[in-house]
Amino acid sequence: MGKIVVDYERLNTNLKRKANYFSKKIWGLNFTGRVEFCKGMKRMGEISYWNKKPLIRFKREMAKEELVFSLDDLLVYYLTIWYCKSKGLNKKADLKNELSSHGVCSKDRFFIANGKAYTGVSDRKEWEPTLTLIDFVIEIDN
Repeated sequence: MGKIVVDYERLNTNLKRKANYFSKKIWGLNFTGRVEFCKGMKRMGEISYWNKKPLIRFKREMAKEELVFSLDDLLVYYLTIWYCKSKGLNKKADLKNELSSHGVCSKDRFFIANGKAYTGVSDRKEWEPTLTLIDFVIEIDN
């Protein structure tokens, strides 16, 4: 049985489309940076700035289909950080207020184990996606 080859270029393109869709839906703006899956990352995701351009990166494990809502939630979280920074809202309270105002993404931390997302340290309950609160219909090429 051969090794499955994942087309990360296509997945990165779809991720950029999602980023633009979410930022337009929530704030009416285009996302001005890059977003991609990267190998060798320790965290599930991160945002950084190179020459004032935002770069949102995700661990390749987040590309699994069963984690799509976890990925979307995390993407909206990082887009909110980008939005706050672009508007000069650099305090932690500003980020929390913005997250609460659009009510789209979870403030709960989650971790991945056996291809599923979980919250909680001791009770380890399966993570509930929050993006279902908004009527998102995204058509992405396969």
